[in-house]
Amino acid sequence: MAAVDFDLRFTYVLAGWEGTAHDANVPFPVQVDIVVACCVLHNYALSQGIDEFILPEVTWTAQPIRSQTQQARDHRATVDRRQQIATQMWADRQIMYGH
Repeated sequence: MAAVDFDLRFTYVLAGWEGTAHDANVPFPVQVDIVVACCVLHNYALSQGIDEFILPEVTWTAQPIRSQTQQARDHRATVDRRQQIATQMWADRQIMYGH
């Protein structure tokens, strides 16, 4: 549960309570710390003014319209690349654990 002011800054954060965490791989106190840290970083980023990593909307350029064939080709390339990464990760794991 969280509350924000009119400037979208967090003013209250209740990151959780025992029994609400569903991810048993990460200890509950760590999950709480992560949530609180993200809220602190959010407030800090807001206090520093304009985000230098997000370009102003007026500088955005329109993307060219792509045909279905081009979109399908891009999708296939993305799927293939994702599979290459997954295959390499699996091979690395097998090497690391000797299976």
